[in-house]
Amino acid sequence: MRLEYIWLFFGVVAISLFIYAIAFLELGISSQVAYPVKEAELYTQRIASGAYQFFKNRVVKHGLSNSFFPCSKQGWICSPNYLACQRGSIYYDSAQSHWAHNCWKALGFQITGKHLMQYCYKASGKGKGAKFIIQATGTSSCNVKQTKITIHFDRNGSNGLIME
Repeated sequence: MRLEYIWLFFGVVAISLFIYAIAFLELGISSQVAYPVKEAELYTQRIASGAYQFFKNRVVKHGLSNSFFPCSKQGWICSPNYLACQRGSIYYDSAQSHWAHNCWKALGFQITGKHLMQYCYKASGKGKGAKFIIQATGTSSCNVKQTKITIHFDRNGSNGLIME
């Protein structure tokens, strides 16, 4: 049964390596974009790890065909629910209310300090069709375009990272 979810562990590692390469090698990315990307690498890895752990526990208790990622079919869950520059600052505050949604609790995810990115999560499907998407959107200056990082992960292996 462990082989059924080992793909997910390697996918989380691969996603982390993609983001790490972008953030630290700065493949043509200006320093204004690099800071939010570095933050996104850390927090998207935590979100993906939480999804992996949730799914793994479901497989152990209920089998693969009855397993799913947290909050499947609930649509996009975004915290905070606004973009930082809309309120005149590049930083989001550390209000715990941003992370009170049951999805963030199921993922074991919360940010306790100021941060640069808005984080969104969406899951769907179950068993072999289970998948999730994580988006991180933010900037290091309200005068530049928002950076958006999207991570797709599904059991069929069509995983990827998109940076806009």
